[in-house]
Amino acid sequence: MPTLSKSLLEQKKKAGSAMKGSHVVSDEARKRMSESQKRRFAKCPVSEETRKKCSSAHMGHETSPDTRAKIGNAHRNKIVTQETNAKSSDSHKKWWSDPKNRKRMSDAAKKRFSDPDKCAAASAAQKKRYADPLQRKIHSDDLKEWWKDTENKTIMSRKRKNSPAVQAHMKTMCVGRPCSEETKKKIGISNTGKRASAITKMRLSESKRGDKNPHWDGGRSYEPYCPKWNPGMRRRIRAYFEYQCIFCSKTESENRRKLSCHHVEYNKMACCDGKPVQFAATCSRCHGRTGHDRERWEAMIHRIIDEIWNGRSYFTKDEWEKMNK
Repeated sequence: MPTLSKSLLEQKKKAGSAMKGSHVVSDEARKRMSESQKRRFAKCPVSEETRKKCSSAHMGHETSPDTRAKIGNAHRNKIVTQETNAKSSDSHKKWWSDPKNRKRMSDAAKKRFSDPDKCAAASAAQKKRYADPLQRKIHSDDLKEWWKDTENKTIMSRKRKNSPAVQAHMKTMCVGRPCSEETKKKIGISNTGKRASAITKMRLSESKRGDKNPHWDGGRSYEPYCPKWNPGMRRRIRAYFEYQCIFCSKTESENRRKLSCHHVEYNKMACCDGKPVQFAATCSRCHGRTGHDRERWEAMIHRIIDEIWNGRSYFTKDEWEKMNK
């Protein structure tokens, strides 16, 4: 194999060092180089055997910290044109659309993370990386900038809705996971003064409407009340409990509105169907809690009424008229 003389090697080194940092390749020259490479590989396509050899040659190869730093500095603050972004995106989409490529990447990831040592090493590397406050800030700023784009939000929302696996993961990822006080404060500060848009409010409403709501009880809220359930009846219930919540003794002034009148048996036709009936005056907060675990709340309120209020929960019409004469 022929070798270069020392003088030629020195000339090449000088030319290379002169081009470093000062030589700027024009867009036209880049385009010509790209087209030349495409024509070259179109005439001589790389065989699968050659690809495997290249892959095995690079497998397990670790880039030195100096090389990584050089690559990072070279790409830092580099402005990529929209055309280049579009080409890169199309290339990735085309590659990922092939089921073989997806399976190959999935198998490689499963194989990699099935090894406990590799998992521990990856975890340690991530912890070491985010231990640096600067790295955390860079990552946080990048995420904030990415989520500002409405198109990105729409894409992520569509992916979550169309993927049952993602939906199941989102439901279970935070169940039983404790949240530190510091994290709670950060979440509270980040949400302070934030107002949801009309579209967001509409989506939230639709996501909790009907049988999607955990309080759904077959549409009972649409059923009519007994005709005897009128303002006069509710007034007599509140008066019987001395205008205080049966649970926390909160007054109407503290509640900032009239107390709610709760159907203890959750029967909206109470007083009209001849079944035993009890009511309770509750504040807004306590009334909201009675929607969960109804059997427990029903038993608890019955016990309070029987032991404290003599088994009654409202004044009759005759008693009310005598009291107001």
